[in-house]
Amino acid sequence: MPSTLDNPPKAALIGAFLASAATISYVVKSYNKWERTSGLSSIQLLPSESSPIIRSAPPISSVTFCTGDWQDAEKQLRLKVAEIVHCNPWLDSTLEEEGGGLAAYYPAGSKSIFSVRGDIEIRRVVSHTKMEEYNDMVQSLQDVLCKTTDESVGRKTPLWRVTLIPAPDDDDDETSTTEACYAVVVSANHSLMDGHGYYRLYNMLSEGARVERLNPVRDLNSPRKIVEAMGGEPSLMSKTLPGFLMRFLWGTFKNSVLKETKAMGFLISSDFVQAEKKRAGAVKVSTNDVVVSSFSKAIGCSVTMMACNFRGRIADVGNDHVGNYEDLVCYTPEDYGTPELIRASVGGGTFKRAGGGRMPTNLEHFQGGFYGVVTNWATFAKTLKMEGGAQDLHLPLFDWNTTTPASVSSAMVIFRPREGEVAALVAGSERALEKIRASGIVGGNMGEEQ
Repeated sequence: MPSTLDNPPKAALIGAFLASAATISYVVKSYNKWERTSGLSSIQLLPSESSPIIRSAPPISSVTFCTGDWQDAEKQLRLKVAEIVHCNPWLDSTLEEEGGGLAAYYPAGSKSIFSVRGDIEIRRVVSHTKMEEYNDMVQSLQDVLCKTTDESVGRKTPLWRVTLIPAPDDDDDETSTTEACYAVVVSANHSLMDGHGYYRLYNMLSEGARVERLNPVRDLNSPRKIVEAMGGEPSLMSKTLPGFLMRFLWGTFKNSVLKETKAMGFLISSDFVQAEKKRAGAVKVSTNDVVVSSFSKAIGCSVTMMACNFRGRIADVGNDHVGNYEDLVCYTPEDYGTPELIRASVGGGTFKRAGGGRMPTNLEHFQGGFYGVVTNWATFAKTLKMEGGAQDLHLPLFDWNTTTPASVSSAMVIFRPREGEVAALVAGSERALEKIRASGIVGGNMGEEQ
């Protein structure tokens, strides 16, 4: 009788083959990573920066329309970008898988951090009635925006980009109150930085602005400190419940087919904000408090998630630290009913809803959760100052149909389109937008003379 050693079972042979193939694949990947990163410095990223939410998040991006000579702007930006990267060489990074998370290796030798793209034509978008033009503009700029983390790992794609786009010679945009001669597009990968870090760098591009060295080394204890600052309760971003995740995944799939998401942009009504501040009396509420409360009530969120910057609010992390040192303060209907409740949630020692509301259970998330997401860029942004020219209009760039499934969520970005103005871009279903229009917070059109 022949020995089984002489005739090994097919299953054993297949198993050995698969194990060998896996080993070979691992060795090849390890060698390729070594070849890409040999001799480079590295920064271990935070666990949140390699989470599924951040890995799939779009880049933080904006477009700023300016008046003046674009060739003067090119000289300024080329010198500024070179100086910024010289002081912050980690901006020229490549992302790599490491130790179950991610690391940024630098300098990666990217050649496309700054570019001039005369082949791209974009129009200045002004009115909140012209969001189709806005969507077309976002799509036309995809080639100069950074990629998601999932699209960037191991590929040496640029993680911070500045692009100058001269206006076309036949620019006949009659909606503009001034002639916009060029646009500046700035984009950053979300695993590399959050909105605070984005605007620290963006503000350095201005004429006369001081170029500073920022600290990219992560405080790996910051996630624990942030949870402690939030009263010991992890947010839906740091602890994603399966019901919440499944609800969003279903909404995203549905939206990819039906494309239900609509968007609008508008100046926030200063009259409405001032009236709410007066009604609050002795409680000194902010414009953000008023807008978050009004937005959440208008669309009836199960949970509103407001991005909060924790620099200066936890130990050892200050304004010069780059990374994702933000989290989402979550509010239920009991917690967002008034601007005073929003103020109470962030004005004390902890950053947590103040109305005593109960967060939905895992099953409640799955069965019918509807979410609002609010982020405020107005706090960080400064007017872009260009040699021989001026900022005309500043806009965040979002592919709303991809980021905001209308059947389960609405989103709001608060920002500064021009000096002295506060505006918002809002995305969601058409019904949600109608409710926002009726809420009182909608003022004039972005970029128009008031």
